[in-house]
Amino acid sequence: MESFILQSTHLIPSINFDPVSGDFKIGGRLISVSGQEYKYFKDFIEWITEYALNPAKKTTLDIDLEYCSSGGMKFIFQLFKILDKMHTIGNDVAVTWHYYLDDEDSWEKGVQFQKLFNLPFEVVAHHKDF
Repeated sequence: MESFILQSTHLIPSINFDPVSGDFKIGGRLISVSGQEYKYFKDFIEWITEYALNPAKKTTLDIDLEYCSSGGMKFIFQLFKILDKMHTIGNDVAVTWHYYLDDEDSWEKGVQFQKLFNLPFEVVAHHKDF
């Protein structure tokens, strides 16, 4: 299985998922999930679903979104559902949600996801770019 890498644009974040190491990163702005962007996310959800069948020994996800639309939150929710299922059946999965100290909305979204899923989930403040 090859890595899933998507370069960021003004509408979508960068995505870098390495199936061998289990290190996953999402960072940037998630503004649109329509048209061509929807195809990328659909492909990504298919990729992560396949990865979940034979994951790395440990899967770590770092998310640092400076903005995420409601459509983007649906995509993130789907991702967390897959990771949560992996964790429930015994896979080692951990999530870190990064936010800037002055970004209460991002902090709140991270805390909401933390409560929704039974994943090891940290919500961490930072001061510098991810």
